[in-house]
Amino acid sequence: MKKKLAILLIAVLSVFTLAACSGGNSEEDAVRGVATSFLDAMQAGDFVTASNYCTENALEGADVEQLANLDQMFYSELGIGEDALSDEAKKSLDDFINSILGNFVNSYEITDVSIDGETATVNANITYGFDPNAISNINIDDELTSLSQDYLTEHQDELVEIYTSEGEEAMTLKVVNDIMP
Repeated sequence: MKKKLAILLIAVLSVFTLAACSGGNSEEDAVRGVATSFLDAMQAGDFVTASNYCTENALEGADVEQLANLDQMFYSELGIGEDALSDEAKKSLDDFINSILGNFVNSYEITDVSIDGETATVNANITYGFDPNAISNINIDDELTSLSQDYLTEHQDELVEIYTSEGEEAMTLKVVNDIMP
């Protein structure tokens, strides 16, 4: 993720190098301003605004757009609409997503700006609100298996009835609305 953010920052800033001479600011100040705006938006968890500082090419390899649409990705993965969840389940999901997005970048410090022709490079020390590598190393299979087995055992008859009478989507909604809050 750190490499992706650095590459994204370089790609974003290369677009603004040509426009940097207007407005009376030095090229370096203009580039620093764009980098600051991008990182401020990332720190605020405003990934829609952050993506506005990116070129199409920069967005293709970045996770910024995915972060901006994290809730929609959840609904898509489950094959349900946002309106299908209970208010309590929606609130739990919103709180969870806001916690992730709001703590994505805790702080940053731009340490260097260099310009070479039409390419600007910004180095920054970024402190993330979590360690993305730690998340991928967490083994939650046992906990999820146990939770799933307990829920299925407790609600098996009810889930089978919902599945046979209303279909898979209705059963999925029942499970999500029961487990999420």
